[in-house]
Amino acid sequence: MKEIMKDLKELMMKIDKFNSQQLNMLVEHIFDISNEDDILHLIH
Repeated sequence: MKEIMKDLKELMMKIDKFNSQQLNMLVEHIFDISNEDDILHLIH
């Protein structure tokens, strides 16, 4: 059981890392767009 929890924790950390990278890319993409309406459209 302990091993499973350890593996799960490692997986969660990997997912966390991946998600924050994806989020950073999205944020950069949004800031690349100068038109505010485009940003609002992406958010909603």
